[in-house]
Amino acid sequence: MSETKTARTPLTRAFAAGELIFREGDHGEEMFVVRKGKVRIFRKTGDTELTLAMLAAGESFGEMAILEQAERSASAEAVLPTELVVVREEALEKMLKERPDISVRLLKELSSRLRDANRQIELLTAHGGAAQVVHTLKMWTPAGSEGEVHLPGVKPEDLWRASGTPREVFGEVLHRLGEAGVARFSGDGLHIALPTGLDEFLEYLDLKRNFDAATGKELAALRLRDDEDGGSETVIDPARRDTYQRFVSLKQRFEKK
Repeated sequence: MSETKTARTPLTRAFAAGELIFREGDHGEEMFVVRKGKVRIFRKTGDTELTLAMLAAGESFGEMAILEQAERSASAEAVLPTELVVVREEALEKMLKERPDISVRLLKELSSRLRDANRQIELLTAHGGAAQVVHTLKMWTPAGSEGEVHLPGVKPEDLWRASGTPREVFGEVLHRLGEAGVARFSGDGLHIALPTGLDEFLEYLDLKRNFDAATGKELAALRLRDDEDGGSETVIDPARRDTYQRFVSLKQRFEKK
């Protein structure tokens, strides 16, 4: 880690890829703004590292320890070579007093981050590492992306480390996404061909869990087709059947052998 400061510029710090910026439980007297690179915010949950956020240039982190006068609630590490602008506690307090717009923006960012963290905990609880890999990919995808996203220089090792999942789980998910034409790695980085496909994979996991819990009798009934005279005695909720057909379609897409 290196630090630079001139009379006209704020304090900056540089971190190598994989270098820890601070650790959960550390005392914090400063926050950071990402000048370039990428930062992962994560927490340890048992033997699992839960990635809470992936931050790029222009985004800030570390505010909570200052605002609450408490220990760091999560850890932060540089995913790529990263340069950070350091904002000391007294500077943050001054900005919040003099610039109400900054206060509002900060509150919105913290609220959004909390919402994402809660959603991620739900996904991890329900689906384990598979959902964690996809959620990490979503965090790496710029908001609002509709066409192909290319992240040059990103390697499988970078994404695996950021996801905090076992290698075999990570490999299996990337294989399925690649077979489905959603995301793949090449020599020049990570390509996310269909950002919407990431949400569809999470939908597939939700539906799979739903129908894995269904009884054999119910699944058999869902597979039945009413005869032409409408004489089938089995009555199936149309919405339930449509949901099952959606699951079958996604399963065929994401469970290619």
